[in-house]
Amino acid sequence: MAAFGGAAALGHRWVTTSARFAIRAIEVRGAHALSPDAVASLLPVRIGDNMFASDTVSLERVLRGNPWIEDADVHRELPGVLIATITERAPLALVDLGAPYLVDASGAPFKRAALERGEAQGLPVISGVERLAFRADPVSSTGLIRAGLEIIARWQASSRPTIAQLIFDDFGGVTLRTQEPALTIALGALDDPSLTNRMHRFEEAWARLSEEERARTESIYLDAGSSQATIAFAKN
Repeated sequence: MAAFGGAAALGHRWVTTSARFAIRAIEVRGAHALSPDAVASLLPVRIGDNMFASDTVSLERVLRGNPWIEDADVHRELPGVLIATITERAPLALVDLGAPYLVDASGAPFKRAALERGEAQGLPVISGVERLAFRADPVSSTGLIRAGLEIIARWQASSRPTIAQLIFDDFGGVTLRTQEPALTIALGALDDPSLTNRMHRFEEAWARLSEEERARTESIYLDAGSSQATIAFAKN
C-alpha cells in the first residue's frame, strides 16, 4: 500500500506539473453581454498554467461571482483546452431604486446599470419601488417588480405603443408612459382582474381617434370603470 500511495503521489505530481498538460487555449461559450476575453480574464488561470492546477468547481464559482453570469460550467478537453460555458442573465427592465438597476425575469436586481456603456438602452423603467422598502422586504419588492414585468410583457404582446416607463403608485395603481407616441396611460389597480380587459380598451379608444386627435392626446385613463376610457388632450 505504501508503494501504491507513493506511485499515486508521483502520478499526481506529474499530471499537475507536466508541460504536456499546459493550458494552450481558454474557450468561452455563451458570452453575449460580456466578451469572451472578459470572461476568460475572470478565471484565475492563464495560458501556460497546468490544466489540473485548479479544480473546475472553484473556477465555476469564480465565474458565478460576476453579476452578469447566472450559471457556469467549466471542463477540460485534454490535452490543453479549458472550456467555460456560461449562461448570462437577460435584463428585461431597469428598476429605479435611487439608482438604475438591471432586473431579469426573476424580478431581482442583479447589477447597477452602467448607463455610459449602454446597458440600459431600449429597456423600460419600473418606478415606484422604494429603496428602503426593498431593503426591508426584498421578497415583496421583488414580487412587485416581477408583476411589473408581467404587465409590460402582456402590454407589448400586442401592437401597442412601446412602454418607456411603468409606475407603481402608493395606492396599488399602475401607470404607463409610452415612447412613441408619448402618452400617459392610467391602467388602474394592479390586483384588478380586469387589467387585461383595460389594456384592450386602450386599443378600442385609440382606434376611434382621428390622426389630429391622436397627435393632441396626452393621457388616457382606463381606471374609471369597466367600459370607460377618458382622454385628455393638449390645449394647443
